[in-house]
Amino acid sequence: MQVIATGFPGGMTTFTFFDNQPDSAESYEAWKHAELTLHRDSCSFKKRIELSEYKTAYITAITKYDNHVVAKYEWSKITSEMKSLKN
Repeated sequence: MQVIATGFPGGMTTFTFFDNQPDSAESYEAWKHAELTLHRDSCSFKKRIELSEYKTAYITAITKYDNHVVAKYEWSKITSEMKSLKN
């Protein structure tokens, strides 16, 4: 089943919306779960997705991913410093 978004000329699939973002290739890891969630929800509930929902999901996914990457980097720095203090 192909899920069509509302608010797009000619209709658009959930994946196409995310894939058409300017930084989609670089941020695929960030948005792939949001796209899957929207797709599943729309299929399960037979719901048409509004453009605002896509935008919110995309921005939220990118923000969460960026925060996760920063936290992971900071944690590795702290861990490395702690290891060096043990030696």
